[in-house]
Amino acid sequence: MKLKKLLNSIDYLDIKGDYNKFIDIKDICYHTDKIVENSIYVAIKGFKTDGHKYIKKAIENGAIIAVVEEFTNDECVQIKVPDSRKALADLSYRFFDEPSGELNIIGITASNGKTTTAFMTESIFNYNNIDTAICGTVELKYKDVFIPSVLTTPESRELQYHIRNMADKGVENLIMEVSSAGEYLNRVRNIEYDIVTFNNFTPEHLDMHKSAENYFAEKSRLITEAKPSAYAILNMDEPKIKSLKSKTCAKVIGYSFENENEDIFVKNIDLSTGFGRFELLINTPIEADDFIIEPQSLNVKLNVAGFSSIMNAVPAIMIGLFMGIDAEKVLRGIEQFKGVERRFEIIYDQDFKIIDDHYANRINVDVTLNTLSQMDYNELVILYALRGSRGVEVNRDIANETCKWMEKIRCKKLILTTSEDIVGEKDFVTEDELKVFKEELEKAGVSARIVKTLKEALDISLEAVKKGDVLLLGGAQGMDKAAGIILPKLAEGKSEEKKKEILKPLETRIC
Repeated sequence: MKLKKLLNSIDYLDIKGDYNKFIDIKDICYHTDKIVENSIYVAIKGFKTDGHKYIKKAIENGAIIAVVEEFTNDECVQIKVPDSRKALADLSYRFFDEPSGELNIIGITASNGKTTTAFMTESIFNYNNIDTAICGTVELKYKDVFIPSVLTTPESRELQYHIRNMADKGVENLIMEVSSAGEYLNRVRNIEYDIVTFNNFTPEHLDMHKSAENYFAEKSRLITEAKPSAYAILNMDEPKIKSLKSKTCAKVIGYSFENENEDIFVKNIDLSTGFGRFELLINTPIEADDFIIEPQSLNVKLNVAGFSSIMNAVPAIMIGLFMGIDAEKVLRGIEQFKGVERRFEIIYDQDFKIIDDHYANRINVDVTLNTLSQMDYNELVILYALRGSRGVEVNRDIANETCKWMEKIRCKKLILTTSEDIVGEKDFVTEDELKVFKEELEKAGVSARIVKTLKEALDISLEAVKKGDVLLLGGAQGMDKAAGIILPKLAEGKSEEKKKEILKPLETRIC
């Protein structure tokens, strides 16, 4: 692309050197290992290192221009900008010819359940032969492309590249999980959404956002910055989310589990088997693009467990209806959904059950233990992997919420692990995080055994669980590898047929 066209896409403060000698730009790069000849290198100040330190290497590898937040002594043309991440997003958007307008893009945000809602929506689309791409916590997938995710939202350059590739390959729909980090770090800048949802909110990621207010502000941008033609599906039971109705130009559709007068009302919830059954009542006619969703009652049956699955299903169903899919086909599509790994996933169901759950914050804990309180079992063993490097308050909240439910869930043993054998630096549990968790348990009179390694903690858990019991494997990164350790152990000494049955949940694992 012509350099002048690219420069018109960013607000730059100053230029050092003669850029007029450069005409054609072959790529936009921000990592020196991915530099191509005649590319622009964008120097980003990251959490671990500063891209300005690597300008010389970028030039040696073939870059001809560096985009910087401050001029350096490196011998090259430098373009100074107020914010390198914004510049990366804007340059990439222009370089890949503004691709998001060529797809129907669905943006899903929430503190909990983004992934499940996204995959439920994909299940509805797949059942109805609607070609779609998905981008989120688990994977980036479209046509013949499949990339396990490292980030919930890819960096802006990769995201714009893949959206361009999707459009070129004929993909018409993209389902995106939109994280607060994606908003804060401008990874999703210049994405035009057609349907957006905000499903729930609980303060987290305070290490990045510094306050709950900042975190909510970033989450809210998906709604507040939505275009007037977009549809915003909002959980009106959450006061903060409800407040966004007056702060967006999008057409708002509200749903509720508490207020029967909202556009959508959810009632007659049944969790007796663990699998969700409920009635979704559409109270008023809802105008979509060129049709009307008439008032009606839908009886929904899910083949995934937990109250959280019901919460996540409601926006997925509404997305399907806004896509013009017949209501009965929406219901059939969501029935096909068998779950996302580590989201209240029953990975073993024989003489006892093992439930693997991304038990990552206060709301996760509340929903998970609430569901367990309504299920039939003898006793519960909880193995929880503490959240590392996520802050004292997150761990305090999880400890308090766990203690609140202890008497209602027949928990005979609570085991905590810092998972030192599997976590990396970014997920290492600090002394303060472990200390506050222990303090909150002591205040509530709840005893727990603390184990340093995940492997030993799993061994102790298996010793504690008996016939008719449930073992809950709870936690985020520190519990990701648990299924891959415990299921092979349970398969030892079994027949080949039984071994295959026990190991089946690992066949498509990404964690």
